[in-house]
Amino acid sequence: MALTRITSPTALADEFIVVSELTATSINNVSASTTGSIYMIEADNTSNEYPVYVKIVDAASATAGVTQPQLKLRIPKQAKTTFSLLSGHAYSAGLCLWATTGSGDLNTGIPENTITVKILVTD
Repeated sequence: MALTRITSPTALADEFIVVSELTATSINNVSASTTGSIYMIEADNTSNEYPVYVKIVDAASATAGVTQPQLKLRIPKQAKTTFSLLSGHAYSAGLCLWATTGSGDLNTGIPENTITVKILVTD
């Protein structure tokens, strides 16, 4: 898992988070702060021959297949997709995320290849 966090990347965001090797294992508290709002998410699934689902939860830690995700984003096969959350999606404990091959909340299907997720947040 490779995680990069850039603080104050633009006047529009406080953090730019890049998870370059997202799999079916939860990456816990990827944000430097515990509170904030997500405004944009980009997911790159160009290396997989099938759709994947990025799952995000407001928590300090989570377990894929056990923790209920609060956001589920479908990323089409061999595609890069950007989601804009105009009003922001607030979180109060931190951000945890993982990717699976199934849409079910507790699905633990492992994508054949890792995906890259980029997130813009404000504190």
